[in-house]
Amino acid sequence: MREVTGSSPVRSIMNQPALRYMVDLGEEVARFVHAHNKGLPETRALLDRCLGVIDLCRESGISAAGRKEISILRDVLIDSISNQPQYKVSGEDLESYFMPFTTRLVSHP
Repeated sequence: MREVTGSSPVRSIMNQPALRYMVDLGEEVARFVHAHNKGLPETRALLDRCLGVIDLCRESGISAAGRKEISILRDVLIDSISNQPQYKVSGEDLESYFMPFTTRLVSHP
């Protein structure tokens, strides 16, 4: 399994629409993680919602580095429902990834 590491995902170059999409994505990921951990039938539909928000974020004018990071996040989410995941990322890791986005949006509306 590959471990995903890196610095804080919040960059000063992130525009307001992208930041809002990332906060929305964090909420969708929390729902997805909960459903996946419980083995609920709506897990796939919730993953599809996450992927839709990722697509909106990509189209929101984020930097090339941001597009690369969001592509990795997309791969990690898809991988998380695989029978043999390649990444070593827990649901808690995914949820905590989004906290800096939420904090930034709340502190700088």
